[in-house]
Amino acid sequence: MKNKYLYIANQTDNVSEGGMSRNNAFYQFFKSKNYAILNAYDKNYLVRVFRNFKFLLSSVFLKEKKIVMHQSSLALLFPMFTWQYLGFLYKAYLNHLAKNNSLYIEVNDLPVEQSKDLELGHDKNHDFFQNIVYTIKGGHYIYASHEMEKYAREKYKQTTSGNQVIINGGNKTVDGKDILNELNIKIDQSKINFIYAGSLNKGRQIEQMIDVFSDLDANLYLIGGEGAWINDRYTHGNIKYLGIFKEEIAQIITSRCDMGIIPYDAARFYYNLCYPTKVSFYICSGIPILSTPLKETQNVLGEFDLGYFADESHFHDIIKNMSKESIGTVKKNVSAVSDLFTWEKILSHLIIN
Repeated sequence: MKNKYLYIANQTDNVSEGGMSRNNAFYQFFKSKNYAILNAYDKNYLVRVFRNFKFLLSSVFLKEKKIVMHQSSLALLFPMFTWQYLGFLYKAYLNHLAKNNSLYIEVNDLPVEQSKDLELGHDKNHDFFQNIVYTIKGGHYIYASHEMEKYAREKYKQTTSGNQVIINGGNKTVDGKDILNELNIKIDQSKINFIYAGSLNKGRQIEQMIDVFSDLDANLYLIGGEGAWINDRYTHGNIKYLGIFKEEIAQIITSRCDMGIIPYDAARFYYNLCYPTKVSFYICSGIPILSTPLKETQNVLGEFDLGYFADESHFHDIIKNMSKESIGTVKKNVSAVSDLFTWEKILSHLIIN
């Protein structure tokens, strides 16, 4: 391979608000920098296996390259169910790759901690995965939050010099009035409009968040996957599930609202460890946030006045006492700094030596 720079991606066509948005942002960034790119993902399983096997064979001979690997691409190069049995081979491969090249692992989540705290079901292969991937000799790591970096560095005895943090960003909003008209989406501007953008599967404090609005004179709009159950269960006119949209359209909808809401349980370890993509998504959409007191989110936004942090038990009273005028003051703060939370600005801080 002639190109000195290589990015190993896990890029699918399913780009929406959340983890895949981060994947796409890194993919587009490295593409713009003329990196050689291997997409470890392909819809055709045989094509994927052949292409990845071919890369693994050739990569053994790579030297003096700058290689960035998206963490989830490793689960495509080496299937997750094999890590407890073949992990020693994967460890030797990654150590060899890091010895002969500059190897960076882009870490968007910690699978073990995430699965335990979010009750996603624990796979012990993830333990082997993390114990190997986060202990590469001479490896460099790009973390999605400062608390995540600190936790992993201490747990796996990494060096500060080998780590950096690139938080989740967002994109600038485009003018999409015509698009909303085509979709017949109307946001009632006579009321205060809240929006939740993200996965809407039951649990994750979604039901509790919706219940807050049951007797309020404010609208709650919800967009994202797995939310079909909402309109069947909640018949209040001020609670509306709009559907699932591509990120650009979701952001246009969000920009027409007054405030983004983040109801995550602040008592859970992982919610405090990560920096939710939706934080920057809301800010780049031009709206402030109402969030539970999540540690990483509060730390990142600490120097700005971009919203409200409170226990969810206080959401009802806070919303009841809000006005368009009071939110407008905070919106001005958001407008003044929103560019700092764009992917373009955030990724400008990425260092690959």
